Order: sequence, then structure tokens, then C-alpha cells
Amino acid sequence: MNQIAFNIGSEYLGSGHFLTNIRGVGKLVGIAASNMISIAGVILVIMIIYSGTSMITAAGDSQAFERARNILTASVIGFVLVVAAWLLVRIVQTGTGVPILN
Repeated sequence: MNQIAFNIGSEYLGSGHFLTNIRGVGKLVGIAASNMISIAGVILVIMIIYSGTSMITAAGDSQAFERARNILTASVIGFVLVVAAWLLVRIVQTGTGVPILN
């Protein structure tokens, strides 16, 4: 019988790398999902800096200022959606007792 499962970490990164303990795609998705608040927070800060800089450099151009304001609004809404999704997963995890983000 052929083996269809393999160790993602050692297959793609070689031995000695800190990601060699990843035993499958599910584990990789679990790691990314458990860190999604931090990743989304970093992206939010970058987008706030970018849109703030765009607002300052708009120099009276109402279209450029509106575009920067839309970027800021979309960034905040996206972060709120990520936090809401994380909270929903935590509620399901607590209610069912199944460790989803571990």
C-alpha cells in the first residue's frame, strides 16, 4: 500500500528547521489560524500607516483623501471580521470541546 501522507516540514524545508514538526496540512492550518489575530493586527497597523500617509500627502485633493479614507475603513472592517471569525471559532471550540486552534 502506498503512503499518501508525508511530513510537510521535513519534505520541503529539510531537517533541522523549526517547522519540521508539521505532520500535515491540518496542523499547518491550525498554526496559521491560531496566529491570525497577530497577523491581522500587523497588517492593520501597516494599512493605518499607509492610509494616514496618503491622507497627509493628499494636499487638498479630495479624491485622494477619499481613497485613503476608504482604505482605512476597509482595513478596520477587515480586522473586525477576522476578530469575529476568531471569536466564533473559540465559541464553537468551547461549546463542543473539540480543540480546533491547538
